[in-house]
Amino acid sequence: LEVLKALVAEGEGLESGTQAVLSGLNEDGIQQSSIRGLLSSFIEVPSEFIPAIEASLGAHLQTILVRDQETAEQAINILAKGRMGRASIIPENFVAISSDRQMMTLPDGVDAWALDKIKSTENVRPLLEQLLDQTLIVRDLQTALQLRNELPGHSFATLDGAFISADGIMRGGAGEADEAGSLLARLNEIKLLESHTAALNDRLGEK
Repeated sequence: LEVLKALVAEGEGLESGTQAVLSGLNEDGIQQSSIRGLLSSFIEVPSEFIPAIEASLGAHLQTILVRDQETAEQAINILAKGRMGRASIIPENFVAISSDRQMMTLPDGVDAWALDKIKSTENVRPLLEQLLDQTLIVRDLQTALQLRNELPGHSFATLDGAFISADGIMRGGAGEADEAGSLLARLNEIKLLESHTAALNDRLGEK
C-alpha cells in the first residue's frame, strides 16, 4: 500500500513537467497547498471501464487542478524558464458551472455513456462533462465503427481501450507496460487496500 501511494505521490509514469508541479515548486514561490492534484485523483471508475475511460480522457487525466489563475501562470512560467517539461493545468475558477444536462436514451448496441461510469467530486464534474460530452462506451472497435455512421458527432471508447473521436481520429493498440502504468487502476488499488486495511483495523479493535 505504501509503495503504491509513493508511486502516485512521486508522479510515476507522468510527464516530467507534471511531476515537477506535483512534487512542489515551493522554492520558486508556489505553495504546495495551491496545487490541488491530478484530475485522475478526483475520480473513481469501476475496474471494467478503466480502459475505456482512460482512452476517452487520454492526456487530460494528467491535468493538474490548482487554486487560481495566478498559480497556473506562475507554474507554467517556472517550467518554461527551467526547461523542466510541460504540464496541463486548470485553475479552479476556470472550471465551468455544472450544466445539469440530460442524457439522451442510450442507443442500441451501446454499453454506457462514459460520464455515467465516473464517480467524481463536485469540483471537477463540470470539467468531466465537457471532456466526455457525447462520448459512448461500446463493446469493441467493430461496434464503434458500425455505430459511428448511425451516430455522427459522437465519440466512442471500447472496453479494451480503443477510441474513435467525433472527428474520426482512431487511437488504440497496447504496450507491455499499459496495465502496470494505468493511473486509474493504481488509484483503485490504493482505495481497495485502504478499505481492507480499515476493515482489518476495525476487527482488531473489537478484540
